[in-house]
Amino acid sequence: MILSVVLILTIIWSGFALDAHLNEFDLSPVELARPFISLFAILMVILSLAFLLSMILPSSNSASMISGFLLIASYFISSLVNLDEKLEGINRFSP
Repeated sequence: MILSVVLILTIIWSGFALDAHLNEFDLSPVELARPFISLFAILMVILSLAFLLSMILPSSNSASMISGFLLIASYFISSLVNLDEKLEGINRFSP
């Protein structure tokens, strides 16, 4: 599972790196890889939670639904914090 996440992120990164090179952006490949490293860490937390929930809950469908909901909720929380600074306290609890 970890290998598939690494492979998907590598394919996405290589597409961005190729586009940055062809359009002559001022980004080095290392600078372009930084967001993918943090995305990998967040995905590993969510993936570990999904594995834990699939062992605890009787249905693996409910475990995947809960972990998917947490991933989407984390995205919305981080997006809303960028719009309103009053929500910074909530952002501390999201990955």
